[in-house]
Order: sequence, then C-alpha cells, then structure tokens
Amino acid sequence: MVQNIVKESVYTKTIKTIIASIFSNTPLKDSIYEVAASYFEFAAQNEAEKLSIEAKITQVKQKMAENVKSDKLKLALKKLENKLKDFDIKQREQRTARLLPIKNVCEDILSLCKGKDCHERHNKFARILGTIQLMVPTAIKPANNQNKRSKHLYRAILSLLLFEQLMKDQLITNAYIQDVQTKALDEADEEIYQNEVLIPILMTALLLDIGNHHPDAIKILKGEDGNLDEFRTLNNEERLALLKINYKQTINYLEHGLGVATYIGNKKSERALFNEHENNKLSFILALLKRSVDPKKGIGNVIKIPQIYVSVVLSTRKNFDYRSLPRVFMLLNKGAEKGSHSQVVVNSLLKILGIFPPGFGVTYIPKNMDGIDLDRFEYAIVNGIYPQNPHAPILRAATKNLTFTSSGHDLILNPENNLFYANCRKKLEKVSSERLNEILKKLWSNFENRTNEAEFIPHCWEPHEYFSYIKNQNLWNKSL
Repeated sequence: MVQNIVKESVYTKTIKTIIASIFSNTPLKDSIYEVAASYFEFAAQNEAEKLSIEAKITQVKQKMAENVKSDKLKLALKKLENKLKDFDIKQREQRTARLLPIKNVCEDILSLCKGKDCHERHNKFARILGTIQLMVPTAIKPANNQNKRSKHLYRAILSLLLFEQLMKDQLITNAYIQDVQTKALDEADEEIYQNEVLIPILMTALLLDIGNHHPDAIKILKGEDGNLDEFRTLNNEERLALLKINYKQTINYLEHGLGVATYIGNKKSERALFNEHENNKLSFILALLKRSVDPKKGIGNVIKIPQIYVSVVLSTRKNFDYRSLPRVFMLLNKGAEKGSHSQVVVNSLLKILGIFPPGFGVTYIPKNMDGIDLDRFEYAIVNGIYPQNPHAPILRAATKNLTFTSSGHDLILNPENNLFYANCRKKLEKVSSERLNEILKKLWSNFENRTNEAEFIPHCWEPHEYFSYIKNQNLWNKSL
C-alpha cells in the first residue's frame, strides 16, 4: 500500500458532512432523520394536546350559547383561543425549523453537481457517487452501518442524474414540470426550475424511507426491547408491515412534519402566489412519492429505480457480497420484466452508469506495447460515468507494475481483459499458482493473514483501504 497519511481530503470531508447532516447518531440529534424521529415520537402527544384545546373551546362556546353575557366565559374563551394560536405558531415554527435544513442540503447537493459543461458535470456526479462507494468499509457490520447513513445521499444524486437524462431524452411528460420549465424560460430564471422541480425531486429521494423512523417501524426492525438486529432478513409479514408504516408515515411527515415554507412579508398578492407555489411543490413531492410505490412507466421511476439500485450497491444485508455489485442490473431487468417499473428507465440508468458502479474496484489484465496480454493483473477503480459500452467501464489505474500509485492513468477496459468476466479469468489459468501467489503478495498489504481466503484470480478488489490514504482520494482529476 502507498506510504501516505490515512486522512480525509477536503472533498471527502464535505461528502461526510452532508451525509451526517442527513443521517447521523450523535447526542445533538440534529440530522434530518434524527429530527424526524423526534417528530414521530411526540406527534401523538402534540395532536392530543391540540384536540384537547379545541375540545375545551367547543365546550366554552356551548356554555356561552346558554349564557351570552358571561364575562368569565368570554375571558376563558379568549385565553383558550390564544393558547391554540400560540400552539399553532409553535408548530409552524418547528415545521420551518425541520424544513430549512433539508432545503439547505438539497442546495448543497446541486452546488456539488454544477459544472461549466456536460463533461465537468458528469465528472462531478461520478466523483460524488464514487466517493460514497469508496468510503464503505470492507467488514460487513461497519459497511452496513455506513451504507445505512449514506444511502439517502447516493439515492438523491442518482435520482437527479437519472431525471436529467430522461428530460434530455424527452421521456418525461409531466404537466407540472412542463409548466415550471416554461415559466423558468419565460422569466429567464434558472432558480425557478431549481426550486420548484430539482429540489422537490431531491427531497423526495432523500426522505423516501423516513417513515422507517416512526416508533412502530423501529419496533419491527429492532424488536420490542430493541435487541433485534435491524439488518436481519425480515419475514414476509414484517416486511409488508414495515412497507405500509413507512409509506403512511413518510406522507404524514411530508404533510404535517414539514408542510410548506412560510411567507415572510406583508403583501397579500405576493403571499398568495408564494403559497400557491409552495402547495404545488408539496403536491409534486407527494405525487412522486406515491407513484414511486408502483411506477410502471410513469415519473415514479425517477425515485424507484435509484432506490432499487442503491439497495444493492450500498447494501445493508448481512450476506452482502462485494462481487454482486455489478449484477444490480440483472435485478432491475427482472423487475422491469414483471412490469413493476419501466425497462426504458432502467436502460437510461444503464446508459449513465454502465454495469460497474462508480468507485468499484476492477481487476484487469494489462497489455504490453504491442497489445499482447501480460501474465499478471492490476487494480483499477471505476471513476467515470456514461461509458460508450456499458460493459467497458471508465477506470483510473490504482497499480502500475504491481505497485500502488496515486498518479495512475485513465483507461477504458473491454470485457476480454476484465477479470469480472469468466472468459477473461480463463486467460490466467495457464499462469502458475506460484506466479499468482507472488502477485497477491505485492498487492495485499496483509497477505500472510489472508491466505485462507486467497482467490488467486480475483473477480475484483475492494479499494476502501487504498482510498483511505489522502493522496489517493482524487481519482477524478486529469490523469497524467
């Protein structure tokens, strides 16, 4: 392994900070998902308090109907109405406090994805997705915990990327989006489209499973006493119950836990227009969420397909196998065959990502200057999106002549030299086990401790350790 400092680059820290602001487990409990959990915990109590005040107001009004002139009843009514007003103001302030950080995260995401041209934007998308993937530890339990935290950001990025491609290919016909697009063009204001279309899409993707933090959902995941393993495989009854709770409570959170932004100002016409836009955005978010459950050929695919993709590449399963990552499209294609989502949209995602996810560790057979295969393999990492051939990923070499390097070159790898494919692995079968053993000794930092798991011709490799060295964290700069 490269002799370097185990540290995080500024960019890696930025990604980690965004992930932590979405989902973390700290004493402050101020991440988006922790704040939602707190809302769910006290929602019933708050609702009961409001109903109690309203019931008392009704009782006082009934008494006043019999005794109209009672100053005592008038005073009691005024106090109760003020109490209800204060309660509503407090709830509105809390909704605003919950909504603002989510919008800030969405704006941060959009800033990370901006570029001066298509090539730079693609590079930035690849960098975000690749960085998230490369931060995943190799051990199952730490990997599950990391993936639980980071899947929301990954899914949001992927939904945004997929949406943009579908719009480019004119595969989305949605009246709300078309109206906003027209308005943004007429007013020559990109922020209209960003605020009314892109941010709602990001919000939907980020909050898709926030209902799983309702106490009823947590009870299923962790058991009555909290001792069950939340990453275990749920039985069918548990799974269906969890899906229903998540769907219901996610909608509840969007409508009542967040609601819409509050107008600041005193112009009635502006307030009316502002409220109309906010309510339209919320309706759009709710429509995206509801249609993602059974998207068929509709816009819900923008959320659903990234959700399925993330469940594989950032798996929280106990039997997770790193080698299964490139097989995610087999699962997506099967779902499309059954009609649960759109094959056209699956194909669009394949066009964007190819078979191999950004950040995936590829093992390959290099060629010499004459184009002849050498008797060894090297390591590389997927660092690009939009490959011309989905089976020929865009890579950054991580080793050269069996030595790790931070200044590797970019290459496009055809399947015949990619050890993920069986036909390529056959090429090395003629190489002696002694030679393959010698190669692994150079590539494995703890070779002596791994002899029992030795796979002399590896399908792939896990680059987490390589990426933990700060010098190796910019795989997306211009290669030398």
